[in-house]
Amino acid sequence: MELGRGVLLDAREAPIELRAGPNGVLQLGDDVVVLGGASVEAEGSVRIGARTRVGAFTKVLDTHFHSLTGDRTVRPPPSAVVIEEDVVLEARSIVLPGAYLEAGCTVAERAVVSRRVPRGARAVGNPARIER
Repeated sequence: MELGRGVLLDAREAPIELRAGPNGVLQLGDDVVVLGGASVEAEGSVRIGARTRVGAFTKVLDTHFHSLTGDRTVRPPPSAVVIEEDVVLEARSIVLPGAYLEAGCTVAERAVVSRRVPRGARAVGNPARIER
């Protein structure tokens, strides 16, 4: 786990969960803000760029931990999550394995993202659609 300069973990409202598995890399860039109730989990790689804001009760994860069908004890491989700088993850948003959030984009409250969100765009809904 790597925390940049000026990272703010504000757990006044609820505990924050930051977890890197045995082979996981979790990086928070300079001046990242993580609000209470957020959960960021890296079994492989989760990288969050500078000045990103992770809203209250947001989830960021790079694995689904088990498949929906078949043998639920077999863990699927992680798929890296990249969140570039100046991204806003609004409250209760979910960022799933393989997501790539380009600089300056926003993931709206309660939106679920599993793909690329272009620079400066806004992802809304479940599954997320892109607004420019």
